[in-house]
Amino acid sequence: MNEPQTNVAQTQPCTSWQPPQPCSPGTIISNPSCNIGSSFFPGPYNPNLCASYASAQTTANRNAAQAGGLNSYLPANSFNAYCVKKNGRALGTYCVLFEEVVEVDWAVDGLSWDGEDLWEVESSWVYVLSEVDAGVC
Repeated sequence: MNEPQTNVAQTQPCTSWQPPQPCSPGTIISNPSCNIGSSFFPGPYNPNLCASYASAQTTANRNAAQAGGLNSYLPANSFNAYCVKKNGRALGTYCVLFEEVVEVDWAVDGLSWDGEDLWEVESSWVYVLSEVDAGVC
């Protein structure tokens, strides 16, 4: 019998981001008050996808604020990148962007059931922007 595929992903540095901090195994960051977006990228675990997503979201938010004559915008100052697994099979990278600098002690259990399907996380890391963006136009 074949064992379910698992992801033994290792963390990676991301340009313009501080070295990542590990969350406890099986946990994700949950702070809806400063969450500014999330996205899933199928394929191998790759936190650089989250770094690119964070940069693009910050740029879009800044451009929209400037076009609207606003003085501030929501920057992505940190993100949580983790591998999503369904029934033991790695599916891809999930990214959650945060306006604030989040801490790994904000992590909560990432395990959940949907019917007979087990959803879990692996390789959950927090990245913080090297130079925190104040969000001022």
